[in-house]
Amino acid sequence: TASNSNNLTISGTGAAGYGAALINSGVAAAYSGNITLADNATINATGGIITLSGVISGNYNLEVAGGSATRWTRFTGASANTFSNLTLSGYDLGFTDANQLGSGTITSASANARIIYGVSSTAASTGASFSISNALNTGSSSSYMLAVAPNHATNTITLDGKISGSGILKVSAGGTLVLANTANDFTGGIEIGTGNISVASSAPLGSGNINFGTTSNSGLYITDNATIGNTFTISGSAYTANIDVASGKTAELTNVISPTTTGGKLVKTGNGILALSGVNTYGGTTTITGGTLNLKNSGSIASSGVTVGSGATLKATNNAMPASASTGSITLNSGALVDLETGSLKANNLTVAALSGADITKISYTIGNSLALNGNLTLTGNLAVDLTSTINGAGVYDVLTWLGSRSGAGTISFIDHSNADWTMTGAETSGKYTITVASSFIDGGNYSSGSIVIPVGKGLGEVSGASTVTAANATTITTIAGGTVTLNGSGNGIGTLSGGTLNVKAASTITTLTSGTLSVDSGVDAEVKSGTSNAKITGAGSLLKSGNGKLTLSNATSDYTGATKVAAGELEVTSVAALGSTSGVTLGTASSSTAATFNYSGSADTITSN
Repeated sequence: TASNSNNLTISGTGAAGYGAALINSGVAAAYSGNITLADNATINATGGIITLSGVISGNYNLEVAGGSATRWTRFTGASANTFSNLTLSGYDLGFTDANQLGSGTITSASANARIIYGVSSTAASTGASFSISNALNTGSSSSYMLAVAPNHATNTITLDGKISGSGILKVSAGGTLVLANTANDFTGGIEIGTGNISVASSAPLGSGNINFGTTSNSGLYITDNATIGNTFTISGSAYTANIDVASGKTAELTNVISPTTTGGKLVKTGNGILALSGVNTYGGTTTITGGTLNLKNSGSIASSGVTVGSGATLKATNNAMPASASTGSITLNSGALVDLETGSLKANNLTVAALSGADITKISYTIGNSLALNGNLTLTGNLAVDLTSTINGAGVYDVLTWLGSRSGAGTISFIDHSNADWTMTGAETSGKYTITVASSFIDGGNYSSGSIVIPVGKGLGEVSGASTVTAANATTITTIAGGTVTLNGSGNGIGTLSGGTLNVKAASTITTLTSGTLSVDSGVDAEVKSGTSNAKITGAGSLLKSGNGKLTLSNATSDYTGATKVAAGELEVTSVAALGSTSGVTLGTASSSTAATFNYSGSADTITSN
């Protein structure tokens, strides 16, 4: 190895006008002196590795050449190099600090150009994390490539400068390459070799294809919400695309993942959501080790078998039945989840593995969706079905169907959500597992929670608590002490309103009114027979006092605007405000001689007749 520590100035036009050159012919060379560029220059490692530890200065461009893995250049100086642009027309340029790469753009003019952190296969350090601020140009030809090598699995290099060009950007030799510039516009695509690419959005990825090019060590890390339109390829059947989405984030791939030849594998990692909305054609396995893989809209992986790990989720989001989302065969490991809350799935076969510990392997299900198997169901372990949707009607609903055989000692069980409104049962029959939903309404029963629809010809005892009760037809309720009751049909009979809210949308009769809120729709009479009441009366409808008893109104916040009609008995008000904004008070009826009395028992006030 030759060495020299003298300072050197490179100037002149060089051979054929290409600029002056520093060439080591025949041997490796180490040069520790400073180099001053007085013109554009070339360093060409023709005979071995050139190691330069001095400062390279001068406001000129530098080209680094050298034609193989054993003939390349490395910068190891402790101080910043201040030359301008850097062109890589050969093989590797090793560096030990980002400030050694000059102040201008780093451009590839080769299919093998690479900047590598360290000396050959040895990284300059491990656990390193630093930025390169230079702009990068991947080359003027699609055959060119610019590789950046962090050179150790624990190293991270962030590319802050804008990346442009027609060539390919590649990460190699292990570690993570963070693409940070959202103005990147390179078109040659990305080759994920041994190492990872990390982005916080789609913008830094450029517009080209993204290829996963190693058997297991190629990873794309997505650290924030992103919608990515690039195409993706996997180099072949032995190659794996690892895609990691950060916890709490969603990344959607709107284009397709395809193999460059055949096969190709996908591994979904991270606790976030990866949504696939393209018709993907890779044929190897899909493994979900964490978070959620969502087949969105028409997204499918029909050529790929899916294994869902413990705590991970396979999800469908679509509105089509039969399901547009499809996979090959599905294997659910202990504690895995299939999410059918917003869509349906179809698959070839389903295998449920044996359970481990307290794990539950589950289908989370909304009525109307299903998992349809073209093939077999194998239950080595147990499978639970969890109904998550609101029930709007009785019926028998398919959850899981299979056209082939059913084998294994495992069972399918239903997580029961029966309530005051509905009873729910699950059952396995020939080729399917169904949920049967039936009304659990008890005629004359008392309800203090839930949403209740009163069937035709039925009634309730007491309504209280946070119940929501609706009646479309004539009904009877003994007591309303809480909740909300809405009467849509006419001919209703209410014993006592002592709390809650009663919405009267058709003619109804209340025997005793004491408290709560009575809301009456326009054009409707709410008939009340008696009671000492502080209930608020509201709405555009009318209040009709009937029967021989006495009704006393005292709520000064009443604001109903309809008429006040006293057909019989006595209506007493303790303040004018208790009449709300009534359009007027009418005593008696033309067809009845029954006495009707209006009594004002409040302090002196004025009642204005309209």
